[in-house]
Amino acid sequence: MAVTRWRSRPDTTARAPDGGLDVTFRLSLPPSTPGESTIRITGDRPAIGTSGTVMAPVEGNPWLYEATVHFGHDGPLNYRYSIDGTDLTSKEFSVTTDYDGQEVDEWVALWTGTDSLDQPTIPVARDEWMSGVYPPDFWQPSFRPESGSVFAAALDDNANWVAISSVWSFGRIRPDPVIESRPLLTWTVLTPIDDIRDQARLAHDLGLKVFLAPQQNPEVQTDWREETSRAGTPEWWDR
Repeated sequence: MAVTRWRSRPDTTARAPDGGLDVTFRLSLPPSTPGESTIRITGDRPAIGTSGTVMAPVEGNPWLYEATVHFGHDGPLNYRYSIDGTDLTSKEFSVTTDYDGQEVDEWVALWTGTDSLDQPTIPVARDEWMSGVYPPDFWQPSFRPESGSVFAAALDDNANWVAISSVWSFGRIRPDPVIESRPLLTWTVLTPIDDIRDQARLAHDLGLKVFLAPQQNPEVQTDWREETSRAGTPEWWDR
């Protein structure tokens, strides 16, 4: 197996020059949302404004809206999304704003309210849509023979990806990133490497793409959090 892309952890201590922090909220809409709707985020922090903050559609993706809000400090936030000109809202969400550059990804499965949504909707089909299935994050021997039916069901639901619980960990972060099996067996992710290979091969044979998430190895490297944050140079990623 080969790692085709790495993504770094964000710097959870970052602050904007004025000491505040920018948080980007990204919202995925349900297909019932009327086209060209004005979507607004409202919340219980002054930074969002008394009437909320209008979100902008992401170019090339009519289902995805986003807005960046500048907060003066960190702390908890309770918020909702709504459609202007209607009484339609999302459920209430909660998040702790922690650091500059934080991104919050949400989705609305169903708008609630009395207004009707019998209006033209955004077409359901789109080339760039990606959907995936995340099976249980734990492992037991029965997962291996059952994987075929699980992956087939994912395909029936038009999934493109499947996440396979991974036994891999960062065995070393610097100077080069090394992925290896965990030396300790704990109650968490225990999938044997041979099962990962078999499941990945089966998923690929069915036409699914595979996502694996290596987990840190704190028993090998006690300062892995700090090291992961520092290992972000272009030269490091190229390795």
